[in-house]
Amino acid sequence: MDGTFGQGLPGYHVSELIPAGEVTRIIMLTEDDAYRSNVGVQNATDGAINVTFELYDAMGNLLDTVNRNLAPYSNTQINQILDDSAPVQGYVDVSATGTFFTYGSVLDNMTSDPTTILPF
Repeated sequence: MDGTFGQGLPGYHVSELIPAGEVTRIIMLTEDDAYRSNVGVQNATDGAINVTFELYDAMGNLLDTVNRNLAPYSNTQINQILDDSAPVQGYVDVSATGTFFTYGSVLDNMTSDPTTILPF
């Protein structure tokens, strides 16, 4: 099989994580026959948090809002987060009620090779 496999995320100091209430953006997400996009989030606190994902198309139109509750120090990933609006290119704004980290990945549907998308 040609291609590569695997996805890596850098380590972050707690001071570099995203604070409660701050909105961060995952860009360059694609959902179509060739690609699929996932967004993950990790709770960096010792208490439960609520995470809000606001899904937008590339023109800035709100497509949907998704909420997830995360237990202390847990994580979740929403696979094919834009699938209900496919085919689409867009972005996701992520915020939470506690300190967190988030990332995106765009996967090639033929090879399943992921590309990491870090928040900004």
